[in-house]
Amino acid sequence: MSDDCSMEEVREEMDDILLLQWMASVAAHPPCGPRWHHNRLDWDEHVNQLMHEGRFVNEYRMSPSAHRQLVQLLDPYLQRVEWNSRGSEPILVEHIIALGLRVLAGGRVADIRHIIGASRAAAYQAFDDFVDAVNSHPELDINFPTSIDEWREINNGFRAKSSEEIMEGCVGAIDGYFQRIQTPTKKEVGNVIAYYSGHYESHGVNCQACVRSDLRFMYFGVVAPGSTNDNISYPLASGLKSVVEALPTGMYCVADAAYTLQENLLIPFTTW
Repeated sequence: MSDDCSMEEVREEMDDILLLQWMASVAAHPPCGPRWHHNRLDWDEHVNQLMHEGRFVNEYRMSPSAHRQLVQLLDPYLQRVEWNSRGSEPILVEHIIALGLRVLAGGRVADIRHIIGASRAAAYQAFDDFVDAVNSHPELDINFPTSIDEWREINNGFRAKSSEEIMEGCVGAIDGYFQRIQTPTKKEVGNVIAYYSGHYESHGVNCQACVRSDLRFMYFGVVAPGSTNDNISYPLASGLKSVVEALPTGMYCVADAAYTLQENLLIPFTTW
């Protein structure tokens, strides 16, 4: 642009530049088509059908009464997002929890969204909201008992499930879990090969867990790289090991033969 250009020429040139910028923006972001109407799942009818077929527990991994209790627990955390939908019908708390439970059971958000009747974006947001709600509720925290009476209550569960109450004193079942992960970079973990398990033929991490007789978690931790076996990983799970070693007299946890026998940690034995 020359120094002797008139103001009018400058304005015209700026208008041309702005027009070109607008045209480039429109080309990069074409207008969306008409919004698709998603028919929401009729939750009451859905429950009645599953109850009639005897499939509710199989599909949601819990009884209808336990599911209602879960809805009551999470309702205050999820109501704020219930109407956060551009559709004509809200995504209900029951929809969010149904999607969350099915995904945690192994389903895919991209598939399950068709069951509840939600867009892809809304379904992924609903799953994130479900996980946040579960992690935020104090009654759903993963904790060990804090009193002898609570330990005895847990032991009663194991005794009830064993023949002739042979599990007298048992208060937990411990095991390891290999969680597959994407191959980490050297910048992320340093020793990449330590995360590769030859047994599972995959990269992953070793997790340690302890559950009650009803399979409720009392402890869960990501402990070590995937090539680490359970016997080495267990001492690294300090929050688990310290509780087991401090169990009241006569109480113990059980584990498989991958662990080392200890006073409060019993493993199977073989007689020859």
